[in-house]
Amino acid sequence: MNSPDLKNGNLPLHIASQNGHLPIVTWLLSAGALVNGQNNTGQTALHMARAYDYEDVALYLLAHGADGERENWEGNPAKWGIDGDRDPEDGVVMLENAKSARGVLEALEVVRGDVEGGRRKVSKKGDNNRGWRKRPREGSRVRVSLLLLCATN
Repeated sequence: MNSPDLKNGNLPLHIASQNGHLPIVTWLLSAGALVNGQNNTGQTALHMARAYDYEDVALYLLAHGADGERENWEGNPAKWGIDGDRDPEDGVVMLENAKSARGVLEALEVVRGDVEGGRRKVSKKGDNNRGWRKRPREGSRVRVSLLLLCATN
């Protein structure tokens, strides 16, 4: 249940969380898995769920005792994912997680404020520096939404 992989220290809960397997996460926690167990680089299951965009798993972990403030060895809190780029208050993250038109509009306002305030760079065609995201996700609806946002200005 809580036996780590000898190579990387991942627990079964890490693997289930990084792959979005909510039924397995549910079962593991009910069977006594360590919700805040850390691997060899300090990641918890919540770090993994957030990093790989499994918000349903992340919310379940939080509801069952995951510590969103627990930091990995790089100093990134679990609520922000492995690389610290999943800040729930960040407009792009809000946009990716929006469940309604209102949520999309609120997220776009945050992104617009970041762009206008110089806190976020919007890439132009041919620009290899995608400053709005550390690890761009190909086909992301965020890219389309940012293009729409820029087109309306």
